[in-house]
Amino acid sequence: MQELKSIREARQKPFLKKASRFNQEAVAAELGVTVQTYRSYEKDPSLMKLPTATKLASILGCKVSDFYLPMKGN
Repeated sequence: MQELKSIREARQKPFLKKASRFNQEAVAAELGVTVQTYRSYEKDPSLMKLPTATKLASILGCKVSDFYLPMKGN
């Protein structure tokens, strides 16, 4: 269970670092989702569908891949 927690935290770090420059309410509005939904994306970016992730990457000025852990071997 501890390993899952550390994986989740590692996944969130780059996402939260970039997102911390923005107001959650503003980003949620820009994405067209509720603040609660946006917060769930911060906790687990894998919940986002690709179009949402693409739009969020544009808002944050990063790549979609920044939201996810690299696959083994990458």
